[in-house]
Order: sequence, then C-alpha cells, then structure tokens
Amino acid sequence: MRLSLERNIPIDALRGFAIFIMVISNSYDYIFDSNPNIIIRLFLSSAAPIFIFLSGYTFQLSVEKNKPNIEFIKRIIQILVIAFVIDIFIWKLFPVQNFDVLYLISFSLIGMLLLKKFSVNIKLLIALLFALGSFVLRIILQYRFEMKELDLGSLDFNTLSNFYGFDFFKRIIIDGWFPIFPWFSIVIMGAIAKQKIDYINKHSKFFGVLGLILMIIASCLFTFNFKDFYSNRNSYIELFYPVSGLFSVYLLGILGIIFFIITQKSIGVFSKLLFQIVGKFSLFFYFLHSIIIGVFLKIFFTNNLKENHWYGISVLILFWILILIIASLLERYKANLLRNRFFKSLFFIIGIS
Repeated sequence: MRLSLERNIPIDALRGFAIFIMVISNSYDYIFDSNPNIIIRLFLSSAAPIFIFLSGYTFQLSVEKNKPNIEFIKRIIQILVIAFVIDIFIWKLFPVQNFDVLYLISFSLIGMLLLKKFSVNIKLLIALLFALGSFVLRIILQYRFEMKELDLGSLDFNTLSNFYGFDFFKRIIIDGWFPIFPWFSIVIMGAIAKQKIDYINKHSKFFGVLGLILMIIASCLFTFNFKDFYSNRNSYIELFYPVSGLFSVYLLGILGIIFFIITQKSIGVFSKLLFQIVGKFSLFFYFLHSIIIGVFLKIFFTNNLKENHWYGISVLILFWILILIIASLLERYKANLLRNRFFKSLFFIIGIS
C-alpha cells in the first residue's frame, strides 16, 4: 500500500525553483552564443545542489512516515527508468556512462537505505569522508575534465567493454557529471537536516545569514579568480566540474539558505505561483525539460537565432509558461487519471507519482 505523504510547501517551492534554474542552465548553450558572467554562472550552479540535498531530506521524511522499503525501491527503479530513457532516446547515448544527476540520486537512495538505521553522528562522519575524500581521490585516480560519451552507434564489443571498465568506475567515483565523491555527502546532509529539523528551526535565521555571507564571499573570490574557472565542460556552464574548495564554500552557503527556507511555515505568493506547483512534479519536469532541450532546442535553434539575446530570453519565458500550464493541468486532473490503469503505468514511467 502506498502511503500518502503530506505536501511540504517550502520543499515543493525549492524543487520548483531548482527546475527553473535547471531550465535556464541546460538551455543556455542552445539559445545564447556567449557565456554569462561569473555571478550568473554561480547562480545557475545552484540547481543541482538543491535537488541533491532535497533527495536526502525527502528520503528521511519518508522514513519518519514509516514508508516501507518496497516504496523506496519502486522510486529508485522509477528514477533509473527515466534516466535510461533520457540517455537512450533523447541523447542517443549508452546509459549510466556519464553518471548524470538522476543516476547519482538513485544510487544515493540505495546508499541511504543502507544508512537508514545509523545515528546522526555516524552519518555526518560518512558525509565528511565523501566530501573530503573527493579531493584525495581526484589526485590518486587523476580527474578527467573532458567528458567523453559513447553514442549508440558505437556497437563494437571491444569499445564497449573498455568503456564500461575502469573508466566507467572512475566516472561513478570521481569524474562523471555527478560522481558519488563528493555529491553523496550532500544527500546525507539532506537526511541529517530532516533529523535535526528542530535544532535548525531554532537557529534558522543564523543559518540563513551565514549562508548568505558564505555565498557572497565565494562569489567575490570567484570573481577575482575568474580566469581559473571559466572553462565549460562539454558546453555546460556550471562551476562544479569538479567541486573545488572555493565552490565548496559556495555550496555551504546554499545549504545555509536551504536550512532557512525549509523551516518557514509559508512562502510568498510569487514563489507559490511560479515554483511550488512545478515542484510537486519535479521528476516529470526534469524529464520534460530534457525532451524539449534535446529534441526541439538542439534541432531548431540555429546560430543566427542565438545571436539575438532577446529571442533567447523570450524562448526561456515561453518554456516556463508551458511548464506552468502543464503543472496546472496535472494538478487538476492527476487524481482522476490515476484511476485508469494505463495512465497509472504511464505516469510511473514519466516520473509522476
């Protein structure tokens, strides 16, 4: 039996906000012809940390609601199915090889199931090991900045066997898009935050102010050292390839702001209208935004169009309006459609639950 979890408005709003940032960051190279400045790049680097943190937070929320393990397993399978579909049918790639964010979250949920009974102190220690261990492993295993991806046309057995050997292991460990070192530590921190929510609630303003200060400090340092951080990784503009010591300061700032937001009893009307409704269906909209980018923007957005920045901004606005319309329709009709066996199966495959 599926247990229904009460919606958490700030969490849904954060998810929706993360989708909003992700739409911009993942579309950017397709609709603009130049890199944004460092502050915008930092802002656009915030989406993935929010998602990853919330995966741990909502995992612990479900644990405290006594959700059975079979439901976690179903969720892991659902996320992996969507990740496979995106890789195979949208990007035309062999799955798992790049270890994108959905693979990280699904693997991390398996890890969280193993850590479910551990104390907060042990979890914190493990989180620190994954965070600090990433710097050591990058040196030992030699981090590769360039991301080579094997497309479906590469069917040679030797190529496949070599690609899914030690190189594949390294992608998962340290230099995929979202390797478990250090990103699993953020998942764990999300779970710890839920376990210590009373403490965070008492000190929420402190965490918010501290987070803001850390983000400002990191932003200033990034600006002064911009020449060392300007490189795009396969055209992606985020600044966590890899997670450097300086980005770790910014990341801690993001966590501080999240700690403040998750303790709020309500959110503003602006956030509720633009983000919260999207956050209720965040996995589906991650899937949908990949389709729109991989099928439409990649094919139809020419270099001539990219030269007009106002055209790109208009596309982003229309992109988000489309997402809001679909979210409103899902909100209205989802319950009725789930009564139909076909739609129930379809919704599972596309990330609606």
